[in-house]
Amino acid sequence: MAADSAVTVSSKNVTHKIYNSANKLFALSNNHPVGVMIYNAATLTGVPFETIIKMYRRNLNNKSFNTVAEYRDDFIKFMNNGCHLFSTDEQEKCFYQRLLSNFIVLINDVRKMRDKEIENNPKKKRPPIENYINDGLNKNYQINSKLEFSLGMNKTFESKLIKKYKSLFHNFLSNEKFQID
Repeated sequence: MAADSAVTVSSKNVTHKIYNSANKLFALSNNHPVGVMIYNAATLTGVPFETIIKMYRRNLNNKSFNTVAEYRDDFIKFMNNGCHLFSTDEQEKCFYQRLLSNFIVLINDVRKMRDKEIENNPKKKRPPIENYINDGLNKNYQINSKLEFSLGMNKTFESKLIKKYKSLFHNFLSNEKFQID
């Protein structure tokens, strides 16, 4: 395995900054030649993947598997059972940020749908954006319902996630003030 050491970091207040000293390759086992390469996000729920991998490696100890797929499955199992890695506050904060991000994407899609209709019929009075929300939600659902679950996730995981964050979702809808028109 090989990777460059460049990583791009960005935030609300900082434009893209490139660092040329990031680690992207890690040994998954101290005793066997199995590695992990990271790309895209360097953290999971605020915890660096490097830390998660080191904790897994310590937990793995001398245990070994016959295939890389078995190592992968065990690593995913470790993360799924490793709620102690991620504080409840961090999990909720991450969920809330993802919810906000998805909501903004949805609202932008809905605005585009409305603007396209206005563009096609300029004499028509500008309808309220709420008229388009169901169409936007249905479009979003159609796209997402066709996606496959990531490794380690399934319908059971989805149901648990919905149950766990249902009240947070309702709080989000009642507390957030958005300019959607």
